[in-house]
Amino acid sequence: MQGRRVIIAVTLVWMAGCSVDPPRKVTLAEEVPRGGQVVELDGVTVDRFRKDRLASRARLEQATLDREKNTLEGTGIRVVAETATITAPRGHGELGDKAVVLEGGVVMINEGHTVRSDRMIYDAAKETITAPGEVTVEGENFRARGRSLVMKRNEQLLEIEGPTTATITAVERGAK
Repeated sequence: MQGRRVIIAVTLVWMAGCSVDPPRKVTLAEEVPRGGQVVELDGVTVDRFRKDRLASRARLEQATLDREKNTLEGTGIRVVAETATITAPRGHGELGDKAVVLEGGVVMINEGHTVRSDRMIYDAAKETITAPGEVTVEGENFRARGRSLVMKRNEQLLEIEGPTTATITAVERGAK
C-alpha cells in the first residue's frame, strides 16, 4: 500500500452568534485556526479516500488536534465505512498514520453481525481490526464470546481467540 495517499478532510461547524453560514470544508493541513499547538474542535468529519472513492467517514462530536504531537483525539465517534458502522465513546490516532484506536465500549455492525469490545484498533495499511480484549460477536442465530478478535478485510476472515463460547439457535424458515 506504499504510495497511497490518504486525504483527510475536516468539516468545521462554527456556531458563532446568529450566523447562518453553512459549514465549510478545510483540510487539517490548511486553515485550522492558528494560535497554539492544541486546537479544540466541535463537529468534526474525517473522510478517508481510496484513490478517488470515499472509503470511510468518521464523525466526532468533539476533537482535540495536537499539532506538536501530530495527533487527533475525539469523543462521540461514529464511523461509516463500506459495509460497517462503528460507534465508540472515544478514540485517538496519529495524523498520517493509518492506525486508529477506538475505546470505551466499541460497537461495530457489519452485514447483520454485531461485534462488541471495550477497545478496537483499525490498521488501514493492513486492513485489519483487532480487539485485544474480551469480544462478543452476535448474528441472527448465534452469539460467540472470546478473549480477542482479529478481522482481516482483504481475506474476509474473522478470528476469535479462545477460550471461546458460542450459542447457536435454530432459525425457523417459512414454508416455500
